[in-house]
Amino acid sequence: MNQLEFSRSQLSAFLDSIVTAHRFEQTISGRSYLIEAMLVDQNRWRAYLVSVPGGPTALMPFYGTTAEQAVGRLTDWLTLAHQSPTISV
Repeated sequence: MNQLEFSRSQLSAFLDSIVTAHRFEQTISGRSYLIEAMLVDQNRWRAYLVSVPGGPTALMPFYGTTAEQAVGRLTDWLTLAHQSPTISV
């Protein structure tokens, strides 16, 4: 085999390593967010905010069994984070 020939297992491993990100745009409390979701394991998706160059990147990822579920969990958290705290007397 020369350098340009691949076995089936090598080709399969290469194709499995290709990552596809699904992008979602969400508006939460008047702010626009760009969220990506990526398949990280079988039936396990990770959603995270796409950082703007120079912007913060410390937000933890959120997981779900589908891209939509992971994005929904992140969106729900951001919605809660933007709410004003209610103080009961």
